[in-house]
Amino acid sequence: MLETKIEALTIAIERLTAQLQGQPAIESETPKPKAEEPTAQEPESKEVTHDQLRDLFVAKSREDSSKKVKIKELLKLYGAAKVNDVKAHDLVEIYAEGQQL
Repeated sequence: MLETKIEALTIAIERLTAQLQGQPAIESETPKPKAEEPTAQEPESKEVTHDQLRDLFVAKSREDSSKKVKIKELLKLYGAAKVNDVKAHDLVEIYAEGQQL
């Protein structure tokens, strides 16, 4: 998503630069959104790693700092004080619950 916005801004800058220099604007297609790529919130498979879980929690806490408390509570439910303490067989479940935060 961010890459798409950067590409659109780059095209706009090129067009404005060309207009300011009196040259014809470069006609290029507006970048089309790519098929949804996996993000920190969408693991590629049903297996989830500690890193993916950590990325999800970081993203959630950045979007709303009050979610830090909820994340800590969720970790406690699974008997963990930090992401690396979560047992491998619980990763998929806690990831799914984390997405709902």
